[in-house]
Amino acid sequence: MAEVPRQPAIHALVDVSASMRRTDPANVRVPAVRLLAQLVPEQSRTGIWFFADTVETTLPVQAVDAEWRAAASLIADDVHSRGHGTDIGAALQAAVDAFDDDTEASSRHVLLFTDGQVHLSRDDAVNATERQRIIAELLPAIREAGIHVHAVGLSDEVDAELLQALAEGTGGQLVLTADAEQLERLFLRLFDSVTPRDRVPLEGNRFVVDMSVSELTVVAFRSADAEISLTAPDGQVLTPADAGDAGLRWRREQRYDLITVENPEHGTWQLDGEEDPDNRVLVITDLRLHLGGLPAYLLAGEELGLEAWLTDGETAITDTGFHDALGVTAQIQPGGDRTVHRPMQRDDHYRYQLAEQEARGGGATRVTVTVEAGTFQRQQMRSVVVLPKPATARIAPLPDDPDLDRRLLLSPDERSRATSVALYARVTSDRGESSRFRLPGQPEDATDWYVDMDHLDAERDYVLTVEAHGRLPDEREFAVEIGAFHLPGQAPDVAAPETRSSQIGRPLLVIVLVAFNIALLGVIIIGFLAFRRRTPVPSFDDSTRPRKEGDAS
Repeated sequence: MAEVPRQPAIHALVDVSASMRRTDPANVRVPAVRLLAQLVPEQSRTGIWFFADTVETTLPVQAVDAEWRAAASLIADDVHSRGHGTDIGAALQAAVDAFDDDTEASSRHVLLFTDGQVHLSRDDAVNATERQRIIAELLPAIREAGIHVHAVGLSDEVDAELLQALAEGTGGQLVLTADAEQLERLFLRLFDSVTPRDRVPLEGNRFVVDMSVSELTVVAFRSADAEISLTAPDGQVLTPADAGDAGLRWRREQRYDLITVENPEHGTWQLDGEEDPDNRVLVITDLRLHLGGLPAYLLAGEELGLEAWLTDGETAITDTGFHDALGVTAQIQPGGDRTVHRPMQRDDHYRYQLAEQEARGGGATRVTVTVEAGTFQRQQMRSVVVLPKPATARIAPLPDDPDLDRRLLLSPDERSRATSVALYARVTSDRGESSRFRLPGQPEDATDWYVDMDHLDAERDYVLTVEAHGRLPDEREFAVEIGAFHLPGQAPDVAAPETRSSQIGRPLLVIVLVAFNIALLGVIIIGFLAFRRRTPVPSFDDSTRPRKEGDAS
């Protein structure tokens, strides 16, 4: 039997107020609690509370075993919508108070299933005051205690702002849906982060089980009337009719089957049913894969910090021959973007990291790490929400010098939900000189703002890097680059120096022109003299003079 590692402590709060009758008419809380009952790790200390205007301890906190699972499955059928009021604050306080000082828990989590509408009174002012108290007083205390609240909003009318504040403020996750089928899938993905479980890859509905696996659990989605079977490596076909035989448990829900096999035969298994991206095979084994470094929330541009390592029981595996045979890859699937596959590299401590860790895209991002070496295969999955950077930056020319890019334009992005944001600029000249300074903050009366870099030498080139520093809602500090720009200088407006050839050529040109003019003048003079010599000058004698009136003939 595999050694049981340290497990998370999980406290589940289920809203049973009358408002749920309208906001959760399909009672999607029932399948969610059933999934919790079946998938929560063995020996994790878990309890369930129902709440409305009062809080009821429905299943006290205890280590999970077969008896606890059976009791929790029965409790799922008792979920109702008959309570009066919705005291979310009291429910959270009860769950927090129930955590003891047991240091054996790997982490502490509260799962909150609700429509998220605080309702203590018909007086809206009373409800608003209590809502503000939860955010201003209770939330910081929960965060300080290191407890993660994962909020599951079950209606289209959910108070998303409150649930978002609770989840983000404690490093938890938020799931919003009114669709029962989607809830089961989203809850499974949430569980990947709350209670990390080793998996084996499922490809074409086939999976490989090695000798170290002591138990496997298959979650297989299907259409309502479809049948599912499981074929063992020896060819034996298992069906729901075989449930109850030694080592086989089979629970058939409306949209999925949950199949558990103890001491499974090693080799290749076949799931005979519909292929679905949310199908999975969870295993209990001593040879485990661990992931670290991934927070619940990141800003775009921050490093994922993803790290993977393997243990045998609680001891890290450091056998070089074993590691040399491994292939370790990370599949990163940002919301709405294409999936990328990246190899992970081993360091000197037998841990694996990505060469490129920058978080890209936006929204919910699924990270799946797969380790393979022949028949040995392991897989772990996490979800991380990538938030936008707190501001954007771009460069524009100065108004009085359109050829000089020296104006930095800044615009905030409220979607990042960052607080205490400060912007810094680092300017590096083409000579390597560098300076760093804080940029002016956003004016209260403006959406966008700018900073002119007109103090920089207009004839020099610079590189400008802008960084944002601040805190995320869970109080984690961040520093992220929001822009890097090349600021070209202007060429100096100076006449080009004369070359030696031009210095020599100018006097020579003058001499040639003078000589040409002298020669031309000489030709003109000689031509004139020759013309005078060839043409007689007329003289006036008596015969040619004109006569005056009265002269004798």
